[in-house]
Amino acid sequence: MTRVPLLLLCTIFQLLAQSVKALNAAGAAETTFFYQAYLLELEYVTEPTRRAIAPGCHEGEENPPCTYAEFVKYISSDEALLRNDPSWEKFSAIFDAAENTPLVETSQKLREAGFRAEYEQERLYPKDKEAKSVPYAIRKMRGIATGTKKNKFVDQKTKMIEALELAAEVRRADNMKYFIPVLEEKMGIKMELKETKSQTRDGLEYQMYDEAKTAEKNKGVEDLAQKVVTAADGLRKQKRKGAAPGKQLDFVIHQTIMREIEESIGQLKQKCP
Repeated sequence: MTRVPLLLLCTIFQLLAQSVKALNAAGAAETTFFYQAYLLELEYVTEPTRRAIAPGCHEGEENPPCTYAEFVKYISSDEALLRNDPSWEKFSAIFDAAENTPLVETSQKLREAGFRAEYEQERLYPKDKEAKSVPYAIRKMRGIATGTKKNKFVDQKTKMIEALELAAEVRRADNMKYFIPVLEEKMGIKMELKETKSQTRDGLEYQMYDEAKTAEKNKGVEDLAQKVVTAADGLRKQKRKGAAPGKQLDFVIHQTIMREIEESIGQLKQKCP
């Protein structure tokens, strides 16, 4: 029998994630990262005209920084504002309590309340025309934070790392419902699902496939485990240019976000004590 080792399956799980632009389930984690970067920059960059993160949110040095709720509302797209408006009082209360609430709890509350996460990049990071993407914004904000000394702004950098780690976890988990059928189509095999669902730390349920059952179902396929990893890695490395619209393009765009998240986590950790 050809078995798909658990280690290889975990590797595949780490290779792919799905979404374009923003992922509602990761909204709390991503907006926390952006907000902590915003607070760090306000302290680090003393000249207002040189600030790049949501500069229109906080105007006038005599005024306090935007609250988390004000910041999220400012960077949200018009469509997200429209969708969130009926429940904004509820969302605002969750954001206002976030400072004294574990991030995983804030994330779960926002997801269960139906928060729509979509960012207007020209408000979030308007300094550069290329900034009309989540990965670019993440990279530029990471660069601001990593330009500081190791013993400076530790609280903000630590919270940025925590936020990115949760965002990565949620995005990977959410992707499984897309990854499995795409992989099945690409390889022409049937992936057998586990009977019990898994959960992220903030309570997002997702379903993994069962390595033993998958191997049994496809035991006539030679080198199945390696072929699965190769197929997944191929999807991970695809470039946006030439990607077909739809699921394939979604994979490519989202993988760019994941690469930026992983790179940012590593670099930020190097700039913390």
